Order: sequence, then C-alpha cells, then structure tokens
Amino acid sequence: QAVGVHAVAHAPNGLDAGYGPGDERLTAEAGVHAHHQDQVEVGEREFDHVGGVKGLTASPALAQESVKADMLGNKGEAVGTIIAQQGPEGVLLNIDLKGLAPGAHGFHVHAVGDCSDHDHFKNAAGHVKDDAEDQHGLLNPKGPEAGDLPNLIVHADGTVQAEVYAPDLDITGDDDAVLLDKDGSAFMIHANADDHKTQPIGGAGDRIACGVIKAVQP
Repeated sequence: QAVGVHAVAHAPNGLDAGYGPGDERLTAEAGVHAHHQDQVEVGEREFDHVGGVKGLTASPALAQESVKADMLGNKGEAVGTIIAQQGPEGVLLNIDLKGLAPGAHGFHVHAVGDCSDHDHFKNAAGHVKDDAEDQHGLLNPKGPEAGDLPNLIVHADGTVQAEVYAPDLDITGDDDAVLLDKDGSAFMIHANADDHKTQPIGGAGDRIACGVIKAVQP
C-alpha cells in the first residue's frame, strides 16, 4: 500500500522532488528515486517522508597525503626529486633524477631523516623495518625490510624517470614502517646494484645520494 503523504525532498541542486501515493519514480531530476513507503533517496542522501534528512552515507575518501624528498649527491649538489603518494596500502613513488652514474643502483628508505653529512650519509642510519627480525632483500625468504626497494636503472645520460610501488610503507600511522615518524626518514641511492639477498644491504656499496622525506603542504 502506498502511503498517502506528499513529501518534498530537496535535491542538492535546489530542485524539489515531490511524490504522492503510488509514485515509483520522480521526474524532477535524474538520479532521484522514490520508495513506495516513506523515503526518497537523492544520490547518497536519504530523506524521510516529511522531507528531513534521515542520514548521509558516503564512501570513505582515499587520503591524498604526499611527501617529497629533494635528493642530494655527495658534494651537496641537487640530483632530482622523489615524490611519494599514499595509496590504500603502501605508497607510490614518482622518481625524477639526474647526474647519476649509468647502470643499476641500490635504492632504499633509511630510518632517519638526516642527509646533512654529504660525504657518506651515515646519519640516515639503516633501513626502515616493520619488524626488527626482518632481513634485507626482496628475494630473501626472511625479508624483506619495509625500506627495501627495486634497483634504480640509470640511463646513459645519468637520468632516471620511474614509478615504484612500495607496498610495506605508509606516510603516517602507528607502526614502524612510516615515512613521517618522529625522526623522519630518507631515500637513499647506493653506488652499486642491490642483489636483494646479501646482508646487510645486498652489496650495494657506498651511499651516493640522499633525500630527507618531508610533508607536502596542501
């Protein structure tokens, strides 16, 4: 049985959509639906039979957090930028570098956001870990560490443009594998390729470029 009440629902664009006994749809605007009983649904809003808002349902929005690192070489020279964007799980890195030696280079996230010692970048400490028992290496059955990343392949002209997905990292959060924790973190590039197995850094050698990871202001 249809309810004998005429209701008015105020749509977001200002149109009034009315319905009476037996109405099954409204013609005031596309996307406005009438229920047989006592509700009108407009998009994701629900209105009761006297036109008041009954509730609001919204899909959770993906946080659009992002961070950026200005990468420096061993002489303090600028060698490009890395931007990380938060995904539903993990972060997506957008890498744009120059002035590096051609070939494969180990690439990691280090646990302290300090690249002030240009000669060797030791202030950045070791790799970010989600668990103290994790070992280094994407191919290590006892790994990887959260800060382990694929090698960067530098072109003959010294440049890299790449996207890399890091599933075990987050920009913020309560665990240990976050980029913006109390002592920060840093992207690190090494002189040699990472074999993804050998401890502690896959044989990647010296630290040749470092960038402190900082929040990007909206």
